[in-house]
Amino acid sequence: MKKMKTETLPIFIPFLICVECADLLVAPFSFLKNIKLGEQVRVFCTVRRGDPPFSFSWWKDGEELYVGPHFDIEQIDEYTSRLVVRGVSAYVNGYYTCRASNTVASDNATAQLFVEEWKARKVSNITQNITNTRPSYPYWSLNSCLRMLLDVTLRHQEWR
Repeated sequence: MKKMKTETLPIFIPFLICVECADLLVAPFSFLKNIKLGEQVRVFCTVRRGDPPFSFSWWKDGEELYVGPHFDIEQIDEYTSRLVVRGVSAYVNGYYTCRASNTVASDNATAQLFVEEWKARKVSNITQNITNTRPSYPYWSLNSCLRMLLDVTLRHQEWR
């Protein structure tokens, strides 16, 4: 009996990606409408579809946000991140984007934060300050100043 030579043949295992598993979907979010100056605003970013673990990042007008005096960022659970905007002012107006990603996909959602009251309050504060306050230094009208200047000039002439 003849011995047959056995060769090891390479085994090819195709790498399959489940299209549904690779799809990641971030739910749309929005900010409240009647936000007052100085208030705190919270918004949540939630992944509706995809496999954890997720990495979350928040962006304002194309620049990444970090925890600081105006912003707090926290991952609440595997699927949710929260952005807190403290001390709402004109500085925080803009377009906010939440970006979520895992090892195979990423997605984002964007919403606008706009404090409508900012311009009206700023103008009314300036007007109120101009009309309702007196300067802390002595205040003289133009006529009073001219009379005083004339009086000083005349006295100076008499002393010569």
